[in-house]
Amino acid sequence: MIFNKLRSAAVVAALVVLPPLLSCGDDGEGRSPAPPAGSMRILSLAPNITETLFALGAGAEVVGVTDFCRYPEEAARKPRIGGLLNPDVERMFSLEPTLAIMLPAHAALAAKLERRGIATITLPNDTVDDVIGAIEAIGAATGREEAAGRLAGKIRGAVERARARKPVKEWTVMIVVDRVAGSLTGFYVAGPGTYLDEVIRLNGGKNAFGDALGRYPSPGVEEVLHRNPEVIIELQPGRTIRPGEETERLADWARLPGLDAAAAKRVFILTGDELLVPGPRVGRAIDEIGALLEKVR
Repeated sequence: MIFNKLRSAAVVAALVVLPPLLSCGDDGEGRSPAPPAGSMRILSLAPNITETLFALGAGAEVVGVTDFCRYPEEAARKPRIGGLLNPDVERMFSLEPTLAIMLPAHAALAAKLERRGIATITLPNDTVDDVIGAIEAIGAATGREEAAGRLAGKIRGAVERARARKPVKEWTVMIVVDRVAGSLTGFYVAGPGTYLDEVIRLNGGKNAFGDALGRYPSPGVEEVLHRNPEVIIELQPGRTIRPGEETERLADWARLPGLDAAAAKRVFILTGDELLVPGPRVGRAIDEIGALLEKVR
């Protein structure tokens, strides 16, 4: 399911482990010298990391990616090394990597790789600042600081644009990250501590589930009615929405009496896969949700 893919890429802590490969030597300014181009063999353990490596021009040095790394197109042709729940460690070893870049949820895997002499970097992606920090850290590790600075600057620009927007009011928004059409059970929404929660707030909105107990809760219809979102955004990444589907999804929510979003026909579908991958395209996600909230009446 979409949510399972998202959860595989989620992060729960922040830690950077500087690998021996990158920490030896000094260029006289307190930094390690950049590795020669093509000298690294990198494993990417999350979609956002893979996107970042390719966006910075380090795609040729990537020797393995997860089963969920599909963007950019070149990444989909790289050898597969499993996912968070089913890592193929032997396959990783066979690719003879010199560096693995991963999420804090991969702590046990990091220990296995380090015992084999493979350097690791662990990076969070809970917030927009985490995304920017990961881009800059990967840029430093691969000798691509200049490209990383440009990319980080674009995201910071999107943040500033969001803060400058003036929606007609502080809309209460529910972002649904996983729902089967025709059913209002077993779906998941973006809760506190997620980058989607931050994107809503950056754009002048209020997350309907911003004080929920979990980061991606699965609420019942009673809870949705109690919180009564004024805007519902359903994420259906990578899909082409067929004619009439948006109307059908609105009709699903209209079955709940008194739900403001349905009554005012403020139910929207967004299909960009960048919305579920907090990586280099996060600026695009900020702009997309911001533009939607700006036009809502």
